[in-house]
Amino acid sequence: MLMKLIVTLLFLPIIFLGSVRAQNKNIFEASNLLLFSFQENSFLISGDSIYTVSDDPLTAKAHGLENLTYNFVSQGDLAYLVNSSNGVVYSFEKQVFNRLGQSAPFLSQFGHFPFIRSSKLFTFGGYGLFTHKNIITQFNAATGETALQPTITKQNEMIPGLCKPMGQFIDNSLFIASGEIYNEDSPFKLDIRHSTEAWNFDFDTLEWFYLGQTNEMLSKGYRLSVLNYPEGSLYLDFDTAFSLDFPNNQIHFYKGSQMLNLASIEALTYNPSKGGFYIIKKRNRVQKELLFLNKSEMLGDLVETYPIYTNTIPWVEYGIILIVFSVILYFTLRKKKTLEAKIRSKKNSFYKTLSTKEQEILNILLHSSPDYVPFPVLMQLFNQDLSYDNLKKKLRGTLDSLDQKLMVFFKSKETCMEERKSIEDARVKEVKLKA
Repeated sequence: MLMKLIVTLLFLPIIFLGSVRAQNKNIFEASNLLLFSFQENSFLISGDSIYTVSDDPLTAKAHGLENLTYNFVSQGDLAYLVNSSNGVVYSFEKQVFNRLGQSAPFLSQFGHFPFIRSSKLFTFGGYGLFTHKNIITQFNAATGETALQPTITKQNEMIPGLCKPMGQFIDNSLFIASGEIYNEDSPFKLDIRHSTEAWNFDFDTLEWFYLGQTNEMLSKGYRLSVLNYPEGSLYLDFDTAFSLDFPNNQIHFYKGSQMLNLASIEALTYNPSKGGFYIIKKRNRVQKELLFLNKSEMLGDLVETYPIYTNTIPWVEYGIILIVFSVILYFTLRKKKTLEAKIRSKKNSFYKTLSTKEQEILNILLHSSPDYVPFPVLMQLFNQDLSYDNLKKKLRGTLDSLDQKLMVFFKSKETCMEERKSIEDARVKEVKLKA
């Protein structure tokens, strides 16, 4: 009995160490592996558990999530977890996931770009159901529903559908570059290529703007991303690491990162409070390890800076544009003065008679003229906590008031607005200024 006890005590540490190694190996082999950071901590989702990797030793507990792959996005004290194809959303508070709504996975936005605006979760793009998407969606935590973000940009003048785009959201603007797109030159459009365009969506005007042609460094796409990196969204490929600072139109290319063997990194997250990265790295074909590296160890100290995009127009195109503009201007001046022209010529005096909401609606109608503007776009100007019916009543009252003031000010006996049902969706009404 004594000999058995001694043998057990001698081999107990070896058995324990072996179980820890086996457990860690299982942690790194899960199909739903996700490293992320929030506030001062960093976490790892693996299997049915969440591990606080910034604790020493790391701690673990069940996460209660559906068995899906996820994207994590945070802003200040707010954090969301959304499944990789959109639809299933959780908040993350006090290190606990809370399901918001009961939507099933959409299966239509794999490879989307997530971001937070006005405390709401938004996504752009993605791929699914045989199409690349160019839509922006917003998730309403109060109702648990996802809706499309309206835009006044025409479909043929906006960003193409993209999967795995690179992006940054800052100052109420969404910047998007690169991303996988259909190859129009391939048979049946089955092959993909990477977009060479940079775009900006302005949430104030609800418009998409083309920025220019992207640097060739973005032509290969990316493998891993870190959206909370302070120098801009950070992207890693097998042999390159760079961050994108869209407001300043700068790519920061980290030369020292090539010394780390980026191809061996399987997951990473940036911890702002520690000023460094937690990474899961392959040691060899069968072993992986969790490491913490400071910024210098991860990316090196040598940084080269290039523009993200350039927007140059050849002199020949300048000449063509000038000729076309001159012709348009000539015929415009010869035409009878339209309601739009009358409003613009009397803008200062007329706007003094309008409420703030009437001014905002008229600005959109003028900008879109002579095209129609869908009611849902104008309803965005009102309090989004109202029900759909109340938003319609608010908009109807404001449109009627604006129309009445236009008729009085410009001495018109007929209505100054024209409404119709949308050609694409008869359930949606549209409005424009009369010609």
